[in-house]
Amino acid sequence: MAVWDLGESVRSANMTSAPLIVRSLDDLSESLKTLGLELTRFFADVDSDVDSILLVMDWARRELQGVTSAQGTSFSGIVFDHLHGIFNRGGLLETSKGPTALGRILTDIFGSTSPQRTRSTLTRTFHEFINVLEDSINSELTHSAALFVLFESIDRQFLNLQRTVVRETDTQERLENDLLSSLWTKLWVRMRQC
Repeated sequence: MAVWDLGESVRSANMTSAPLIVRSLDDLSESLKTLGLELTRFFADVDSDVDSILLVMDWARRELQGVTSAQGTSFSGIVFDHLHGIFNRGGLLETSKGPTALGRILTDIFGSTSPQRTRSTLTRTFHEFINVLEDSINSELTHSAALFVLFESIDRQFLNLQRTVVRETDTQERLENDLLSSLWTKLWVRMRQC
């Protein structure tokens, strides 16, 4: 509003560059309005991204509490977990690349062991949290880049306006000096005539 008001004041001024300055101020006013809208949108997006991060953190906390709480495994479940661990050390059921054929068959028949379920939960939780975090960061970086472009545009507009005002100031000073000089000359001529 202040830039627009300044433009209206300049519009009624008696300056040679007034139309150019007014046009620059009007463009600057529009750019500042756009910046205000984009900043509002940016901060709303930041709020949304923070909310999604907090939600996934709460979800991850609940998932991890399920891992750490005692799940009342039966004696046969404990025996199966230990036997699976013993056979697994030799690479009979799992390798670094994943489960072997025998390991897949046993998992299909008896289900996953407690360590496998824990690993699966931790992996799923970690990947989900990282994905949400990555999406949020990418979103903020994209919006930030657009805001920087807008800031640079406004900065260029200010510099162009400054150059125009400096030229107008120089012109006004030159005209003032010419007017004062001619008045002084007229006064000097009249004084000599008296």
